[in-house]
Amino acid sequence: MNDTCSKDLNLACDVQSGRCKCPSKMPVQLSPEIPCLPYKFLGDLCIHSDECRQTDNAVCVATFLFSIKILNKTPSFKQWFFYNKIHNDEDMNYLLNKLYGRCRCQKGFRAATSSRCIPSTFDTPILCVHENDCKSIHAHCDRNRCRCPNGYHYDIIKERCDDIINLYDHFCASSSDCFIQQSNMECKNSKCVCS
Repeated sequence: MNDTCSKDLNLACDVQSGRCKCPSKMPVQLSPEIPCLPYKFLGDLCIHSDECRQTDNAVCVATFLFSIKILNKTPSFKQWFFYNKIHNDEDMNYLLNKLYGRCRCQKGFRAATSSRCIPSTFDTPILCVHENDCKSIHAHCDRNRCRCPNGYHYDIIKERCDDIINLYDHFCASSSDCFIQQSNMECKNSKCVCS
């Protein structure tokens, strides 16, 4: 029965349903013509946001000469073939980062580990007219929105501004994970370091 499932597409027979499916170690199927793909970790090269879905609040982000685009469009077979054949070539990394993307935490989150995004922003969801509207969350009113002061970030779980922890030597998938407000850190070798 397993012989009817395409090995070229990495499909396996699901005996319960009797259908060809992607196996659990390669659960991402972007289209019927593209083989099943494994999930990617934060910082890994990707061609579609579905590859990053194992990590909550992660997306595939491409940088096209300073503009940022989230990749959610199903790639063609040719796009996938090119990506699959050379994405491990170190010399092509820079070019591929422009053509494809990398798994990153979405806006308002930063990487805590290679598979975990945590909330991180200084903007709050609270609208304000006066400073008193923001006092309970330790923020100030700026252009009709409560914002955390320098050195603080908005903790979505605690629903208030909280101290920014020292991010030095913490995991990062991109420099944006290390740069909260006026930080002078960048991401090198998956660690936040001084720039």
